[in-house]
Amino acid sequence: MRAACRWWARSTLLLTVAIAVAGCGAAGGAARATPTTAIPTLAQPTATLAVPSHAVEFTTPDGLRLRGTLYGSGTVGVALAHQSDGTQNQWSGFARQLAAHGYMALTFDFRGHNTSEGPADTAKEDID
Repeated sequence: MRAACRWWARSTLLLTVAIAVAGCGAAGGAARATPTTAIPTLAQPTATLAVPSHAVEFTTPDGLRLRGTLYGSGTVGVALAHQSDGTQNQWSGFARQLAAHGYMALTFDFRGHNTSEGPADTAKEDID
């Protein structure tokens, strides 16, 4: 039950972040351009999607460096966070699809996972 509550809390947090990021960039309530191409409902092969991407780093409030990848260059962004037993690599295909459709997508590793610093600590995912 506790794991289900953590999953629900994390999912709610990620949805809130995605909504907040989507609202960024419109100064003073002015209209902004949004991607117009619908994302396909069925997964498409991603090996052929050549989209711009580059490595990024950011620091948590308690001083750890988290690492990720930023895909695309759109004005609307989506943050993709992996499950507690995974890494940012789980999202790379979907991030490429988003970028190919005009979105900017961020994948990252929580603390203690893959390329990020520190010990894994699910109690601190909210500050990651």
